[in-house]
Amino acid sequence: MSQYIPYLLRMDLLQIDPLLDVDWRTRLETIFTKIDDEHLKDEIDRQILQTKSITWSAQNNHFDSKPAISLDKLKYTMEDDVRILNILDHIIESLGFIEENNNAIFFAEYVENIVRQINAIDSEDDISLGDKLYQVKKSFLYQIAEMVKDKNFEIPKNTRGMTQEELKVYILEVYIKHELLDYWFKRMSSYEISNEDNMYFKYIIRKEATIRKFSVVKTSKYYFLVAPGRSFDENNFSIRRYLLEQTVEYSPKVYIYALALPLVASDEMNDIKKFKFLISNMVTVEYNLNQSVVDFVANTQTAFNNQIMPMFTQPIEFKDSNIDLIVGNHLSNIESLIHSIILKPLKEAMNSFITHQDEYDYVYHTIKHMFQDMINSFDVFKQQPLLFLNTQVQVFGYKIISYMKMLERRRSDLFVNISANDLRMIGDVAKQPLDLLFESFDNKMSWFRGLQLELKEIERNQGAPNKKSALAGFFSGRNQSLKRYQEIYHEMMVIKKSAFHDLMNIPKQYKNYCVTIVENKKSFSLEGDNVFLAFNQGETGIDKLPIMFKVQKDLSDFNLETVYSRLKRSVLEAQPRLPN
Repeated sequence: MSQYIPYLLRMDLLQIDPLLDVDWRTRLETIFTKIDDEHLKDEIDRQILQTKSITWSAQNNHFDSKPAISLDKLKYTMEDDVRILNILDHIIESLGFIEENNNAIFFAEYVENIVRQINAIDSEDDISLGDKLYQVKKSFLYQIAEMVKDKNFEIPKNTRGMTQEELKVYILEVYIKHELLDYWFKRMSSYEISNEDNMYFKYIIRKEATIRKFSVVKTSKYYFLVAPGRSFDENNFSIRRYLLEQTVEYSPKVYIYALALPLVASDEMNDIKKFKFLISNMVTVEYNLNQSVVDFVANTQTAFNNQIMPMFTQPIEFKDSNIDLIVGNHLSNIESLIHSIILKPLKEAMNSFITHQDEYDYVYHTIKHMFQDMINSFDVFKQQPLLFLNTQVQVFGYKIISYMKMLERRRSDLFVNISANDLRMIGDVAKQPLDLLFESFDNKMSWFRGLQLELKEIERNQGAPNKKSALAGFFSGRNQSLKRYQEIYHEMMVIKKSAFHDLMNIPKQYKNYCVTIVENKKSFSLEGDNVFLAFNQGETGIDKLPIMFKVQKDLSDFNLETVYSRLKRSVLEAQPRLPN
């Protein structure tokens, strides 16, 4: 059995990228120097380093990496796809615009425009295209990373005293990593912020992060404090957003979106005062809160840190031989805790003592940060050797991501001060996709089961076929029965395909209430052709985790009865008096 790599160590190792991290080699050498267990080093090498194309020399504790990634090399693997080749040619040709141009704003706008164009191409119905587009984006960003290392940027005038090194680390280890990892991108959790052994955290950042709800990203040389965005489609980690500062007419105050703090920061009083001044100018909301909201958030955060997070950070004890049962129970316990500690109290708070926009914003960012903490911790949790290929674990990870996406999309609907009647109307709309899917499947199942009974009746009348008999032999001399048997089988396949079509397409009509995740390399695919569909549940759509369905795009593993059974159970839980 593979040796378990401790959670915090695994988390550090998984974040290392030799093409982006300035000090990746030094970090690995330091980590390995502190490890006495040679077997653990071997496991780290096998489980993590080799997957990152990092070679380790045990003799001298040296690390090397020569991953061959470039747009030109990618072209040779895409020769059969004219559309992708055209995209690659366009990008390669356009790179000339920034090779000699050192203007930081121009550089940021160019890079983000290319990435935006790649992301805008709809690949939801084409897994292969989605995978290729991710490879294009990855190769483009890695090529940009090589350019960044040699650039001497012209940095716009700013109040922060931004340096070349600071900007380069931000582009490499924040912007590019976020684009490649998306929801798996690592921010510091509230627990990590509270326990970071740093004077600035102890006396300034802990308090300000709690109030202002900014994200903290720890890189090789800096902590980056990044203000939250106003809408879910805004990229908080944009290079352009990092570079620019905002002024208000008739006011001398300058507002900033992000702030850098060296890992080893100055303890000079003037530097501390400047940092406090800059953090006070961050574009974040200083909330006006009543005590009930403050207590709700504090109690929820404490319970979250003490009860939910340990379920992700501590290894599962496999005392029983039935691994799937143990894993299933563990995930079920996590979901129950999420509901009792976060979602149920959230629903009660929104129905009672949250009264104005500051409070809604404050609670929204608190809940969002908790789910981001879970996603980051889950990324490490699922890497345990006995969990990595477990389908239940995989589905649960996408369930957490889907909920967070729904939370972002529904913010403008739910995290605002609205009447109870408006909330009920919003809840009715939120229930439509699942109700529509259930109605579709309910009608189809009645027809499907009738055909099943007729099929079994024909088989019973013909007698049980010999295992070696062909279907034609089974119906030898009974052409009418064979014809009807084939007709029934065809009708059942038509029903199955129609149900599958509804399952795949209803989410497209209700994108605020459903999430579709198509697996590719970006999604850390295990099989490469799966689709995960999430439908919101509950009275408002965010008071329960979504119901998830995993299917393959070729219909091969689609089980109509299994999906219907899960749908019926979900609808019955929401409407106990639903007639049979």
